[in-house]
Amino acid sequence: MSEGKRVAVIEPDERSGLVLARALETRGWIVTRLRRSRDLARSQRPDILVAALDGDEAGVLETLVRLAAAPLRPPVLLLTRRTGARVLESLGALGVDRLIGWPCRVQEIVSAIDQLCAGAAPLRAVS
Repeated sequence: MSEGKRVAVIEPDERSGLVLARALETRGWIVTRLRRSRDLARSQRPDILVAALDGDEAGVLETLVRLAAAPLRPPVLLLTRRTGARVLESLGALGVDRLIGWPCRVQEIVSAIDQLCAGAAPLRAVS
């Protein structure tokens, strides 16, 4: 189902990023791994964006603002250790489609990605 779809994974932790990337690649995803959210080029158009908030909060929020202002955006899955943080209350307005407490089982992330992609066009218009 995910054969040939592109996912951008923003994860500053090398080991976590590698584990997640390999899990997605074995399921047919084309993975672009980024250590910082600012490395996501404006020209890149992944089918889904997975970003770890922790360690790059300002960069991830800046990227979310940029994507929310774009006419088209991919679904966004945000991973965070701060599931109770107040800043997360407004993430829906920034285009976050799903929030998952991190760390978690990789299968939970893969399932969330599959669900988001099943319910969305590759790029969605922002209203």
